Amino acid sequence: YEVCPDYEIELDDTVTEELELTAPEDVLLLAIVTIPPGRPEDATVNLQAPLVLNTARRRGSQVIIADSGYPLRLRLWSKEPVQVAETGK
Repeated sequence: YEVCPDYEIELDDTVTEELELTAPEDVLLLAIVTIPPGRPEDATVNLQAPLVLNTARRRGSQVIIADSGYPLRLRLWSKEPVQVAETGK
C-alpha cells in the first residue's frame, strides 16, 4: 500500500557509517504505523522517523529526518493527496 509514492529521504554520513551502508540495494526503509485501539480508521504512519535497515549487515536504526517536510503522523485513510513541504534539497 503506497501512502506517499514520492517518499525519499537523505541519510547523513553518521547514519551511513553507523549502519555500515555501502550499497543502495542494501537499504530497506520501513515506516511505523500506529493503529489506535478500536479505531483503525484513525491509523497514522510516521514518515519523519523511518526505520532504516542494512539488509546485508543486519543492522538497523530508527532515524529522525530533521527538516524533511514529512509528517510525524500522516493519516493512512485520508482522501486528500499527500502534500509534502519543499525543503530545498
